[in-house]
Amino acid sequence: MANGARRLEQILRIYEDICLEWNAENARFKALKQKTPYRTDGGAANWKRLRNALLHIRPDMTNEELVAHIDPYRVWAREGISAELAEVEACLDWVPFTLSQWTRDSRRVFTLSHDLQTLLNATSLEGVTWDDIKMPFRSFVVTLAKPIIATLPPERSGMTHEFDTIVVCTQTPEGYDEKSCSFWALPNQIDSYRPISATQRRELEESVRRGNWHQVERFCRKELSNRWNPGFNFTIDSNFRSTHVSKIADSLDRPVDRTECDQVIRIIMGVCLYLKSLPATSSHVSSWKNDEILPTDRGACVTEEAKVCTVSTQFKLSTRERVAFERNIDEVMNSPSYTLSPHFRRGFWHRPRGKGNDPAAPKTEWTRPTIVNEHLLKDGELPKGASTILLS
Repeated sequence: MANGARRLEQILRIYEDICLEWNAENARFKALKQKTPYRTDGGAANWKRLRNALLHIRPDMTNEELVAHIDPYRVWAREGISAELAEVEACLDWVPFTLSQWTRDSRRVFTLSHDLQTLLNATSLEGVTWDDIKMPFRSFVVTLAKPIIATLPPERSGMTHEFDTIVVCTQTPEGYDEKSCSFWALPNQIDSYRPISATQRRELEESVRRGNWHQVERFCRKELSNRWNPGFNFTIDSNFRSTHVSKIADSLDRPVDRTECDQVIRIIMGVCLYLKSLPATSSHVSSWKNDEILPTDRGACVTEEAKVCTVSTQFKLSTRERVAFERNIDEVMNSPSYTLSPHFRRGFWHRPRGKGNDPAAPKTEWTRPTIVNEHLLKDGELPKGASTILLS
């Protein structure tokens, strides 16, 4: 199971390490009287103070105050640079933006049980509108029991990765629009990242001070290669507010395939609906507890103040249901469910009984996914359509 606070600390370390290396390389190029290749402003200049800045964010800060507070650490996109460097800069900009939002608005992490994630991913959002969605916080983190598997496009390595943490902000890096929502899926590959140690940092800074440019070049060439796997992120802005939630992924400028964006939306929106459907004292939502602290040699960090709760399902899945629901994504989710033979029936959200014709009534009740006429199946047999079901 992923650790949400650990993931945030890891992306903060990557941000710091890349900015450190940019400064060292810029100093080398400047000494050689060549054009500096990396940014020299914003986060590239002020990165050392970001941790402290995050610790001084107050919950009562307005959007305008938060913008002014975090602006010195942003990495604004530039024109006229390589596509690869532009992507790195764009993703680095999400770090101070995301951490500042999460710090002000909640410092909360939801951990989903495997069965709950499976059920939410097998539940349609057809007919659900944005008015039905009530976020538990303006920004929060969700960690997944089973990672979402996605293949990045060729221009972004074309490799397949597993994404186990989703950061949600109800605003976007492009502007603080209260009607927008941003999603950032972080890969578990970050666990293999080895941050620059305090000793290595001192040695690099000493090499810069002494003008040992060969040593600087060798260090940065080694460390900058394959350092940044940013996962994938996308934004739903106010233009989509009138769109049914189930249709949004079709219209997005997506960094990955529609299927992966669909899964993120289904799980996150499903969590929001599920939490609203539970009684206040439900045993399926644990109390908030302190998260595991990631040891660091870089000083105090706001991620040490993270609070975590575990969210589980009211419904216990059978082995057959678990196997069936964890395959297929398109065929079953889009197939009719009126046949009387054993078949998979997707879940759905609906208004409370007696209020189905009231357009103002929120969709707060959940009919979970199920296998219809399961008793007709032979031992080991799966229902119709189960060869191709969710989360594959």
